[in-house]
Amino acid sequence: MARCSPLPLQETAQGILEGRLAMGALRGGVLSIGCGFIMTTAVTFARQDKMLPLIFGVPLFIVCGFPHCVADGFYYLCVPLAYIADHWQEVLLFYVSIVAGNFIGCNLYRLVMAG
Repeated sequence: MARCSPLPLQETAQGILEGRLAMGALRGGVLSIGCGFIMTTAVTFARQDKMLPLIFGVPLFIVCGFPHCVADGFYYLCVPLAYIADHWQEVLLFYVSIVAGNFIGCNLYRLVMAG
């Protein structure tokens, strides 16, 4: 698998990942619930040809700083391998927590809208 090679990109990605890890897995998981909720709302409305929530949903989760498991995966691929090797347990725990949070958020939307 090819890795990102430009040094500025690696430094930026590492800074973002360090910020994510500093917030902790629990907080990251809770925040990622918001992302799952927003993105599910946006996609649900887009499927009904209502694009406004989609247009605002993506920037909203970015501005709020909500972790998204797919988007964050890009940062993990761009940081130097040595950083991942040194922090693999933290990275794994954080990533699992945001996957779970995104999953909870998307199902929370379904629960709220069904009721």
